[in-house]
Amino acid sequence: MTSEDRCRQCSRHCGGSGDVTLTAVPDGLPHTAEIVGDVRSPARVRMSYRFTIDRDEAGSVVTDTLRLRTPPGLLRFAAFQAGAVRRTRARVLTDRPARPA
Repeated sequence: MTSEDRCRQCSRHCGGSGDVTLTAVPDGLPHTAEIVGDVRSPARVRMSYRFTIDRDEAGSVVTDTLRLRTPPGLLRFAAFQAGAVRRTRARVLTDRPARPA
């Protein structure tokens, strides 16, 4: 999978495609679902992430963990973009209708 960097706020050219890797971890199914992944961009931004969905009496609990490494000057932009993706993912998971187990 590829991603695309767009950074107009910095003096560095950041445009281009990056590599995205997603891996499902089936060990905890059906009580826990886990996805891990890595993003590597041409601008040398590196992000590893893990999100876990655990069954809970009230529904589900989502734990979303990001590790972000960037060259100097790109941290704020990369953190903003990662936060936007995280908020979108949370919105999508919250808006999905409940399905019977």
